[in-house]
Amino acid sequence: MMLSITQQGKKFLARDPGNVLVEAIAVLDDDGTIRFRDALRHVLDQSDVAEQRHHTDVCKRCIFLREDRSTTDSKASVAFTCRLFRAAIAPAEIELLCTSFEHHRQ
Repeated sequence: MMLSITQQGKKFLARDPGNVLVEAIAVLDDDGTIRFRDALRHVLDQSDVAEQRHHTDVCKRCIFLREDRSTTDSKASVAFTCRLFRAAIAPAEIELLCTSFEHHRQ
């Protein structure tokens, strides 16, 4: 899916201070990306602890993730869907940080 942005939207996004971070992450190698992800998770977890809440984590731990397994004659397959956004999620993406994370109730 491709996102279309108007010229006004592009100007607005160009002023977004988060873009500096996005550009810095884009040039990291695989090891740097993993280290950054882990450091960011630590910062977010510490923020959650300070606020006594837990609103960030990876998609695979989110209550909205649905896993559908199917088996055909030749192989078994797994498909993931975010029930909140009603969108398919690639298997590699379930390890990414979820922006609308809701923890399973215990």
